[in-house]
Amino acid sequence: EDLYNLLDSVTKEFPGVEAVASGAILSNYQRLRVENVCSRLGLKSLSYLWQRNQQELLDEMVIEFVYKMFLMCLYFLP
Repeated sequence: EDLYNLLDSVTKEFPGVEAVASGAILSNYQRLRVENVCSRLGLKSLSYLWQRNQQELLDEMVIEFVYKMFLMCLYFLP
């Protein structure tokens, strides 16, 4: 299993790792897969976006993108 092997190698390389953050929003399969692998490796699974409203998330991302583009334009103005 690729995810298990990846996280196992990460925990060996960085022994201080205690948790994994995933971007699962509505997919039980994704969330449960990450939680299962984390459980087997003794890691905590963090799903901050779980069951968030997709439209609200998209709106937040667009606002952040526009804000960052605005700041970049200000930075490059003479």
